[in-house]
Amino acid sequence: MLSRHTKRALLGFLFAGVALVLIGATTRHYFAARALELRLGQEKAKLVAAEPLLLVVERSDRSRERSYAVRLQPFQRTSVAAEIAGRVGEVLVETGDSVQKGDLLLRLDATLARLNVEAAQAALGAGEAQLRELARRVREAERLVAAQTIPETQLEAARSQAEVQERELDRLRAEVGRQQEILARHEVRAPFSGNVNQRLVEEGDSVNQSQALVSLVTLDPLRARFFVSDREVGSFRVGQTLPLGVAAEPGREFWVPVTSVARSTDPGSGLYMVEAQVANGDQRLAGGAQGSIRATIIQYSDTLFVPASAVAFEGRRTMVEVWKEGSVTARDIRIGAETEGYYPVVSGLEEGDVLVVR
Repeated sequence: MLSRHTKRALLGFLFAGVALVLIGATTRHYFAARALELRLGQEKAKLVAAEPLLLVVERSDRSRERSYAVRLQPFQRTSVAAEIAGRVGEVLVETGDSVQKGDLLLRLDATLARLNVEAAQAALGAGEAQLRELARRVREAERLVAAQTIPETQLEAARSQAEVQERELDRLRAEVGRQQEILARHEVRAPFSGNVNQRLVEEGDSVNQSQALVSLVTLDPLRARFFVSDREVGSFRVGQTLPLGVAAEPGREFWVPVTSVARSTDPGSGLYMVEAQVANGDQRLAGGAQGSIRATIIQYSDTLFVPASAVAFEGRRTMVEVWKEGSVTARDIRIGAETEGYYPVVSGLEEGDVLVVR
């Protein structure tokens, strides 16, 4: 049996434990409720809309600059082809060589062609000799007719033979010219001044008519082509100069003139092609080099602008909210292309109108 003193001590410990449990539970509930209250406060703050800003519509000057990727291309590029079939006799250029218009690039074996020229010239010589003989006979017939030794019919026959021979000489001369032209085509010459981009045949190769023999390019000047949209094409004109940066020449800027602006879109991309010309007298820039051209594609002067955040779109309507005499009203406006976060106003607003920007 426990004594009275011991019982009282046990009851004291029991009451103290229950009190601690109650205090802990109450504390947990308090802090959980406080955390929930704070979270609800944060969520409520998110749902409360920020105060709208009032902005006065003013005139200003604005522009937008864009960069266009370009790849420099040779001004001219062609594959010089054989005009006749034959065997390559001599190649006179190597890849990378500079050539002038008319320079000899290679020769095809022309042994047979020379023989044909000589045969045609020999036939022409024989025909000329025969014509001289016929001319002598005509003169002799004329003397005999004058002496009434032979009838005039023999004179006319001699003259007819001479005329036929003259026509034959015309044919022989044309044949000589044809064979000489064939001989000339055994020499392949540069159609323009430039650089040999690739030699495609070796000596001794047999080639067909129209087969490519040498790839030729012009590296001064170079072409820089890029494509723009229908909204941007009006910002470009022939003669304007644009800054060009080339990856192979960091820190260096080239000012290049625009040489053409397409009047219709490219069928594949639906964009307009703009071409500029890059002077390359020292040929430091290679055909195929990559770069970029910068251009101010939209420029407005003394124009009303509204921030993009103030404009709302609903179907085909474009609207802003206008603050007037303490009230807000929606107003339809017409705008142009966005420029650095602002729209130029075509109609619907006046300078001094106050917009609500939310």
